[in-house]
Amino acid sequence: MQEGYLHYMFLILTILSICCTALLIAVVLGSKNKTQVHWYFIFTLISIEIWSIGAFYKLLMTNKEQFILPVELLNYVGVGLTGVSYLLFALVFINTKLKLNWKYAFTLIGPMATAFFILTDPHYHLFFKKYSAFLPDAIFGPGFLIHVSYAYSSVLIGMIIFISYSIKNAGLFSKQALLMIAGSVIPVTVDILTTLNIIPGGCYITVSTLPIFVLCSFISIFKLGMLNVTPIAFRKVVDHMAGAFVIIDLDYNIVGFNASMKRIINNGCELKKSDKLENALKALKVDDYAIESIYAHIKSKSRQTVEFTHKYSDEAYFEVELIPLSGKEKVRGYILMFKDITEYVKTIQTIQEYKDIVERNVKQVSADKQQLLIRFALLEKAAKTDMLTNVYNHRTFQEYMDIIISNADNKKKVYLAIIDIDDFKQVNDTHGHAVGDAVLARIAKRIQLNLTSKDIVARYGGEEFVIIFTDTTLEEIYSLLDNIRIGIKNEKYREIKKPVTVSIGVTEYIFGESKQKFFDRADKALYEAKRTGKNKVVIAMSDRYIYNNEELTEALK
Repeated sequence: MQEGYLHYMFLILTILSICCTALLIAVVLGSKNKTQVHWYFIFTLISIEIWSIGAFYKLLMTNKEQFILPVELLNYVGVGLTGVSYLLFALVFINTKLKLNWKYAFTLIGPMATAFFILTDPHYHLFFKKYSAFLPDAIFGPGFLIHVSYAYSSVLIGMIIFISYSIKNAGLFSKQALLMIAGSVIPVTVDILTTLNIIPGGCYITVSTLPIFVLCSFISIFKLGMLNVTPIAFRKVVDHMAGAFVIIDLDYNIVGFNASMKRIINNGCELKKSDKLENALKALKVDDYAIESIYAHIKSKSRQTVEFTHKYSDEAYFEVELIPLSGKEKVRGYILMFKDITEYVKTIQTIQEYKDIVERNVKQVSADKQQLLIRFALLEKAAKTDMLTNVYNHRTFQEYMDIIISNADNKKKVYLAIIDIDDFKQVNDTHGHAVGDAVLARIAKRIQLNLTSKDIVARYGGEEFVIIFTDTTLEEIYSLLDNIRIGIKNEKYREIKKPVTVSIGVTEYIFGESKQKFFDRADKALYEAKRTGKNKVVIAMSDRYIYNNEELTEALK
């Protein structure tokens, strides 16, 4: 009677495993923006499903001494595939840029060997020397030992990968890895004990424990965001960025942050993963207007920066910059970089103080006035100019843009060009930042040599330059920018053997539109130049892109 109850209990638990696994497969398949991690996790779930279905049919067998080929094939091949898929999922989880090429197909040798042993067992008895659905009564052959060794080795290696990752990355996605380990330990332990006949029941008990793995996987996905923004992205950001940053997913949930970000929030508030971005910004005492601006930039994927004031122990000023996390041309999330501009703002404040002093004392002490004016002029130049390239800086560019656009009308033409150095990161990585700085300075000088006094050029940030043109034609601008492009390409650098090239996007201001929309259109033209091969000038018209002088002439007719 007791054995009958156990049989029905195992049957119910196996059905539960099949249903839970099928539900989780459907949920993951229905998720948007699936990545490599998603597909290998689905592979693992499908393998578990095959195993569970095989065990279910074995439980329905009335004659335990009858060898039914399809049932044994599903059961044991499912076990082998589960081990392999679990290992591959672990490898992809800790390294999202891992390219699983044809070499990894060799991992399927184990399941394929198992399938061969099962298919030929009625003739050669390599898997079962004596068959019984009740494992303690079965006598196994060498094929079974190969199958068990391969399956256990695959799972154990996968678990070691997760354990090693958790130790090395304590606090950074480690909960996800630990849950995967916890969900695996019980089924693996039970399977080993049943295989060794330490506890009875065979694969039926093992399958009945698989819902534990499915439950842990469910928690990892929906509570900890295991499949949203993968750990490798976070690790690389931690390794290469010294500034404060937050990583968010597409639903504005915080999935990661660094120690610098925690130091910024130094006012009694705790920054938590899975928390909303808005809560973190409010913890920084960011005003509502700045929060709205940040969210607007995220929605528009804008590369503009937003300035806000943060008051904790002392008053500090920050700019926040949006960096999309992309994969296969799809945005998976965003990095928000927080740049401390306190020193710059205080410099501006100092300038204003000196300016006030000059105005108060201009009639009293002419000598002091002269000294103050000189000091003021030097400070003003330092505040407006990028020290490396000797062109205007980002803030000054924004100020001029505001002035020019506010005074624009239908008759006054205004154009904006964005210049970006192609593959500049390779220059820094290969030759060092000193060479990179020299390249930036040379290119800035080359740009200045081709401009007139009416044109405004600034370093926008990193390897990007912007130019504002007024009182000229689009044909003249295209010719000038193309000369700049050619001149930069022909420039010789002693440290760099191959030419340095730039991509350029340019557009005309449409009367009445916002500064942001004007900038975004030029930015899209730049990315079109990058996308279509780099080292070119692309003009963004209202309805199309212009790639050469002939197309421009035709468009202006």
